[in-house]
Amino acid sequence: MRFRRHATTTHRSVAKNKLADQPVLRVVNGKEQAKNKTLRSGLMIKAHEAVDLAGSARMIAGLTLALLGIGLYMVSSASIVPSLQVSGTTWHFFQQQAMFLVLGLLGALVASSFDYHRVLSPKIAAFGILSALLLLMYVKVNGVTISGSQRWVSVSGIPFQPSEFAKLAVAVAISTSLAKISADHRGDKPKVIAAAVIALPCAFFVVIEPDFGTASIIVVIGLAGLYAVGTSGTTMVKSVLTLGLAGLCYALYNPYAVARFSGLFNQGSDLLGKNYQLHQSKIAIGSGGLSGKGFGGSTLKYGALPNPHTDFIFSILGEEFGLFGTITVLALFGLFIWFGIRTAMRAGDVAGTLLALTVTTWLGLQTFINIASIVGVFPVTGVPLPFISYGGTAMIADLIAVGLLISVAKSERPVRRTTAHRPKPKPRADQRSVRSGRSTHQLVTSGAARPAQGQSRRPR
Repeated sequence: MRFRRHATTTHRSVAKNKLADQPVLRVVNGKEQAKNKTLRSGLMIKAHEAVDLAGSARMIAGLTLALLGIGLYMVSSASIVPSLQVSGTTWHFFQQQAMFLVLGLLGALVASSFDYHRVLSPKIAAFGILSALLLLMYVKVNGVTISGSQRWVSVSGIPFQPSEFAKLAVAVAISTSLAKISADHRGDKPKVIAAAVIALPCAFFVVIEPDFGTASIIVVIGLAGLYAVGTSGTTMVKSVLTLGLAGLCYALYNPYAVARFSGLFNQGSDLLGKNYQLHQSKIAIGSGGLSGKGFGGSTLKYGALPNPHTDFIFSILGEEFGLFGTITVLALFGLFIWFGIRTAMRAGDVAGTLLALTVTTWLGLQTFINIASIVGVFPVTGVPLPFISYGGTAMIADLIAVGLLISVAKSERPVRRTTAHRPKPKPRADQRSVRSGRSTHQLVTSGAARPAQGQSRRPR
């Protein structure tokens, strides 16, 4: 026998029906709102289970590839004028970025194929930190100065930025040392000393280049490591206040930092001088509107906006793809950060938690600083946008870090399935009362007379 659904039938209409002798099988619906709510809950549960089935490793890899594809196109579009000025062809920086992308993907593949415990060894950590410090010292002595900052070393004519690899070395060394200290169940003092000895020397040599943005990222990597190993709140507050006071003193007595912060708080002045780049960046983003000017439709990249393919590439993206494009890129970065944090929470041990959290903090903070600086919320510091801005050293270092993050995600602990978030199952049809008036499906069995008004249906 087939079911016939009556969307508007209620218990009163059933009781008042005069054809009581006709066998009928009816399903009585409740409120449509409750039904839709249950349906939405079921869809959310299925989506959550699909994400869990995919795993953090696949999601991180997919999000990274999506951002790399967007970045490669944006470099090809935004670097037309700089490429013509350097080599006479419009593809110069695009070809170099494609080469750096291939090298970075190879590094990420190698890093993700190794067990991260093999990377987090004292010998590798010590070698990485010492190499980073030596390169940073060499930059100060014999580095290449570009746009007033001495941050690069020339290798066969290609600029190499040691501070990008210093972030990777600090993340690995912090994870290695704090994991060992945490295994020994020591207090907060050894943790703070270890983090300070590793992070502060690198941050010092970076900040005197000067590069205040990258130095801030290195310091925050150390703070993220302290947080991951359960450092007390009092110690964390003291560390943040001490580092903040030191940064404020540097900003007040360093002409470079003073110029950056004065431009931030006086954005309407000197539009043809120190605030010219920020002003043109806002014009580019605002002119994009909701949907942008289309592929390659940017006009400010033709000489009006300096560095359109490096630090200010997000401005060109906003001009060509508008609000919808920028929100899409921000959503991809937000998902990447979320899966990175989930990897840290599900890591099999403290070392994995440390490595995942430090890498996620590094890339997330770098994204925030870049985007905040081009919209006038943060001082312009010259920090590239991960996976999108042009830059060989940054691209390779970021992708190796992503490879280590994927290595941690591949060994994450499975989550125990619970039914706490699932909707409560409905009672069986033969257990419901016809006069209950509840907003649920109600069943009247076939072949039997309907109960009179005022009576309830007894289950068989």
